[in-house]
Amino acid sequence: MLNSLQVSKSAQFFRKKDSAPTDDSVKELFTWTSDSKVGDTLDNVVRQSFNTPDGQAKVSYICFKLESEPPFLKDSALREVKFAFLLIIEIGQCLCILRRHAQISDSFLSSASEPYSYKNLGGVVVSGEVKFERLSLKGMGMGRNSVRRRSVEGADLRASFSTYGIHRSIPSNFRVRSSQVYTVSPGSARISQRDSRKTLLEIISWAKRTGDEIAVGEKNYDGSFLAHFCRPVPFSEMPAELRPTSIMIDAASLEDYLTDDSNTPDIRVTRKGSETQLSAETAFRILDKLGTVLTVDGDVISYRPDKGKELTLGSLKRLKNGFSIKSKLLAKYQISGREGTAKLERWINQNQSFTVVFNRPSFAYVEGSLFEDGRLLGSIQGLLDMVETWDGLKGLSDEKDVTATGFGPNGIFKLVEDTAAAGSILVCDDLGDEWADYIEFSGGSRPRMVFYHCKHGKESTSASKFQEIIGQALKNLSRMHSDPGDFDRKWRNKWQKNYDSAFPRLRKGDKALAKQTIKSTVASDLATKEVALVVDFLSKAALKRQFGLLKQGKAKPHVAQLLWLLSGFVAGCKQHSVLGRILCRP
Repeated sequence: MLNSLQVSKSAQFFRKKDSAPTDDSVKELFTWTSDSKVGDTLDNVVRQSFNTPDGQAKVSYICFKLESEPPFLKDSALREVKFAFLLIIEIGQCLCILRRHAQISDSFLSSASEPYSYKNLGGVVVSGEVKFERLSLKGMGMGRNSVRRRSVEGADLRASFSTYGIHRSIPSNFRVRSSQVYTVSPGSARISQRDSRKTLLEIISWAKRTGDEIAVGEKNYDGSFLAHFCRPVPFSEMPAELRPTSIMIDAASLEDYLTDDSNTPDIRVTRKGSETQLSAETAFRILDKLGTVLTVDGDVISYRPDKGKELTLGSLKRLKNGFSIKSKLLAKYQISGREGTAKLERWINQNQSFTVVFNRPSFAYVEGSLFEDGRLLGSIQGLLDMVETWDGLKGLSDEKDVTATGFGPNGIFKLVEDTAAAGSILVCDDLGDEWADYIEFSGGSRPRMVFYHCKHGKESTSASKFQEIIGQALKNLSRMHSDPGDFDRKWRNKWQKNYDSAFPRLRKGDKALAKQTIKSTVASDLATKEVALVVDFLSKAALKRQFGLLKQGKAKPHVAQLLWLLSGFVAGCKQHSVLGRILCRP
């Protein structure tokens, strides 16, 4: 049956250890991966030698049948038949793995191979005249409203994609076109080439050529388009003072994997020796919780719900080449996807589907590799330059200070009203379908639109203080580019009316001119668009002092998190062609 094999050029690549794998380790793997097979194994080849024009190769192959109830039925007698295979090619220093509906055990991978570096894998097929057609990016931020994943496509992204802010992004996979079309996913060690299905000997030849390209990939990486992004750092060179502070599991990738063949994730839980399939509602609720930011204290991973006690999820273990999650809770769950059934804990670790951030904000561990944003600390002065001081923010006791006739002098809202530009239109958009607390429109020869987001609190440089207001600002950035009709509906349905039936939402400007000023400002291609965060819990002097300590490596962890948040706010504004401002106490 091995001679009948016809497969696509899509495989995972690892660096083979000198004395591994062995016949016994392959046999043990095949027994483990085919544990759920139906009937006899259809084919089983262990480390058979092949003499090819590219050198001697050893090939291991197993094929077996699986049966399961179709995902659209429950408690029926029908069974869906699938055929699984696992093909392992050893050639040169490369271990090449192709599979379908079959799992690879962690113990086999760790004993038989070592992972290639991100630069080795990322540097494959990027030299010479190549065109980047697609990029899937992961952000280094963990903010609730941060853009964590995004994809861009184009005929040649090197020519059309703006490189501003991409030093905080990590390519999780990319597609390039040269004489052939390749897709590379460094995090999962997978390389694919667009081509017809090939015979075993042709796949061996492709594995050898690809392995040779991986070996020199690091040399190609630094001169490629990918070098504009976060800098990969060998895990062995991880600074000794780095301490993990937070971790986030990539729940989106997990959900994509689980719902590949069905809209309902197949998750089962084992309690008291009995396995139960979870309802779709429960499964999606678990995925949502996994996608939240988890705290790391020492090596303990904790989940802090909005209400209730803190829960311990497990521990974060540092290994030779990366991190792994150890969790008895996650090990209770079994998941089923396109590559078979596995414990949730093992799937997360094997795919390295999590992000870790540290007490030094310029570092992040993403999809099994360590990265450094070399420009983050250097951006501190730029961040401080966008921070403006308002003396009026000193001594306030409320955000709104609502009275019967308007907003009182003890709140931030009144200060915004008093400070808005003369001759402008200022509307209060607080409550309901809220885009911002205030929106200011200025017409004339220099049209301008400003979204004001306000937050009151005790003096602090805590990142959590900023998380809500930055999240609100980022969420509504796209509103600044809304269709003029959306602004007109806002005027008719909300802004021309009263605030909570008490006083007009139009807080500044002539009502007779307001509608036309809003319309002309929104329609103008010359209009300046700004987002202003108005906070009285922050002083610029304190922020400058804490950032100075951060540069020296002496600041507390929350200061690093604050830098992440503010950098994410600036990057989000730049991507929407919006000027970001922070207004605080001196």
